[in-house]
Amino acid sequence: MVQVVWLSQELSSVSKPDDLIEHYGFRGIQFGLWVEDVAGRYHVLCSGNALADLAISLDIPRKEVSLYGALGLAFGARGSGDAAAHFEPSTNVMNLTKIRGVSCN
Repeated sequence: MVQVVWLSQELSSVSKPDDLIEHYGFRGIQFGLWVEDVAGRYHVLCSGNALADLAISLDIPRKEVSLYGALGLAFGARGSGDAAAHFEPSTNVMNLTKIRGVSCN
């Protein structure tokens, strides 16, 4: 079992994708086909913690992280071939993905 290492003292209150929408205002959350349920839950938990820390560090409201609903967030979706994490300005989606798919470390 993978354990989340988190050093912040700020609780994110995120345990499912809908919480990222509710607490941070993301327009939507998307998962690619390769993202298994356990991995998806791990990514959501870690993202919630990281976003809580980001908001505290920048001294901004949590919903400002998503530009008040202008941004979407994708995990392992929307990429092809050698795609890595990227931002799609035409759709305002941040895509967090592995390089070249599931077999890559």
